[in-house]
Amino acid sequence: MSILKYAVLAGIVFTPTCFAETSFSAEELHFKSIFAQRSGERALYCLLGNGFFVSPRSDGVDQKIGKWLVGHPEANVIIVDTLPTGGKLGTINYVWIVSGDENLNVSLVRDGDFPGGVMADPVEYISALKAESGGSSSIKATPQRLVTEEQYQAFRQRIVEAEKLARSEKKGIWSDRSKALRGDESPQ
Repeated sequence: MSILKYAVLAGIVFTPTCFAETSFSAEELHFKSIFAQRSGERALYCLLGNGFFVSPRSDGVDQKIGKWLVGHPEANVIIVDTLPTGGKLGTINYVWIVSGDENLNVSLVRDGDFPGGVMADPVEYISALKAESGGSSSIKATPQRLVTEEQYQAFRQRIVEAEKLARSEKKGIWSDRSKALRGDESPQ
């Protein structure tokens, strides 16, 4: 059994800033768009692993998030990565919101609300940036992944399939009317 599984069984996982849960009820979060906070905490929770401020998004995505959460009252938050900010915020946590086999993050990509690439976690994203720059990236942040590699790769495969479906059905940001939003003037 992995160290993470032992830690989850014990109910804690060591993070650079504190001992924290890796899963809890989504009802504990108060969302404002893709960001959320939990009462009494400095941490910020985010549905996107990267590109939060620059990613194309479909209209009405904030309402869709709220509707999904209302429709899934038993949903849980799974902290995928935690990233210490070194500031007043404490940590930024990339999360998946799940209810059984359903996943809000996958749903947002499948419905064309976001491109699948924004669901790459900070570990993968920073690693790719460093590889592109030949290891000379100025990024000093060190995120910690709290899910297993197998869990993460299974999620990434679901995201790839969800984006393929959204593109083929021209949903949301993949619609013809959203070409300018995507910066794509060529026909699909």
